[in-house]
Amino acid sequence: MGLLKKQDDIYDLNSYSRKYFLPSSEYDLTPLFLPWEDLFKLWLTLPEAVRTGRPPLTLRSDRKQRQLNLHIAEALFQAHRGYAWKLVEVCARESSLWRADREVLKILDVAAGSAVWSIPWALKYPHAEVAAIDFSPVLKVAKKYAQRFGVEQRYRFIASNIREIEFGIEEYDLALLGHICHSEGPTWSQILIEKCFRALKGTGRLLIMDYIADEERKADFMPLLLALNALLGTEEGDTFTFSEYRRWLTEAGFESVQAVPVGGHSPIILGLKDGK
Repeated sequence: MGLLKKQDDIYDLNSYSRKYFLPSSEYDLTPLFLPWEDLFKLWLTLPEAVRTGRPPLTLRSDRKQRQLNLHIAEALFQAHRGYAWKLVEVCARESSLWRADREVLKILDVAAGSAVWSIPWALKYPHAEVAAIDFSPVLKVAKKYAQRFGVEQRYRFIASNIREIEFGIEEYDLALLGHICHSEGPTWSQILIEKCFRALKGTGRLLIMDYIADEERKADFMPLLLALNALLGTEEGDTFTFSEYRRWLTEAGFESVQAVPVGGHSPIILGLKDGK
């Protein structure tokens, strides 16, 4: 597998393993492997889930679900890190996508998780302030990474259920929905988009990062694989097409909706509140 080196009878980690599989490494990927046992058990119930159209939630207690959420939040920081940093650079280069000319850039990070989607914005714009919303245990992961990158003082951590809390009225320049719509499902995704619209200032932008299925839902492997995973692990989750996102954003009031290629598994969905 190329993960070890051997000299005489001695095995040792090679440079790749030292970079990605040591907890002391900045690029540690070991949290990716922590939930695999539970996920494997879920996938064994795929026939039942397909027959009933419902996830086999009885496999996991609330405590196990919370622990799984923490492992996933940790893992997704490394999984999305390169993509998140690249997204900010793409937006910074394209004035039609983003103009960071305000004295204070206010960012709303909904279902922040590890804060992987907002941290690169805070690093790029030293005047930025971030409001990160998630469950209290998950926010501990976000705080850890915000501290690691030296931006914690510009974060406001809001422990709450994103379905229950209002995001405010015309408070933010930028709202982020990072890989949350596929677990919320169509109804709650539309509600989150509407709440983000109300929370954005007149010139505000909404960025949606997720796996976007092709229009016929048969060609793009990863979005469809994630849809199956959502069937197994969520009550309403699924992956959606660009047309579906565009309809939801338009109905919420966004004047312009774009699919922005960033060079990853899917484009970014960009909603412009004023269309400019």
